[in-house]
Amino acid sequence: MEREIIYKNVNKKGILNAFSETDQKRYILFFILLFYILAICKFANEMWLFQNPPFAFRLYFDVSLWFFLQTGIHQIILDNHSVCLLFDAVFYTLPVLYYFTFLRKSKFSIWLAAFMLVFNCVYVWLYTVYPITSTESQIAWLFTPLLLMNRRIQNFHLWMQILRYIFIFFFFSAGVWKIVQGGLWETEEMSGILLQQHKELLATGANNW
Repeated sequence: MEREIIYKNVNKKGILNAFSETDQKRYILFFILLFYILAICKFANEMWLFQNPPFAFRLYFDVSLWFFLQTGIHQIILDNHSVCLLFDAVFYTLPVLYYFTFLRKSKFSIWLAAFMLVFNCVYVWLYTVYPITSTESQIAWLFTPLLLMNRRIQNFHLWMQILRYIFIFFFFSAGVWKIVQGGLWETEEMSGILLQQHKELLATGANNW
């Protein structure tokens, strides 16, 4: 019987922390389940890419986005249902493929996670450059493949902590920004954000939540 690998470390308070292969599998399974629960919710509310065939795209202040647009990929899927469906199929298939290769302890899982990282970046850029949703709501899908690229327990645990602090920084900095800009005291701040980010859905008469 194969012996389970357990990673142990002692924090600054002298507390022993243990992280096993079973914990790693549970975290990955939790991510997979959460991913597909949200995918079902998005499908039910017509928020997959093929359900909102792009007809125009928007620009915002993001240098990486401007470099991405130079490839012209965003022009390919304009009013092209088949390409949109292909992007959706790949995006929503990769996590379950990764999970099966991970359970088989295949080295291919690392390469699959790396491909997922690149493809997720392309998909999220395409998904958010059109009037569907904001980039901020898709950040988890951009960074999670960095965690999945680590099979070793120590590296996996380290990247869990790194991503944890990155997400905390995002939320904390966004809160500070809203306070500094006076949004906390502006009664129409939330309605203004919703109107700015989702005016296209309001204009098209979307009948879902």
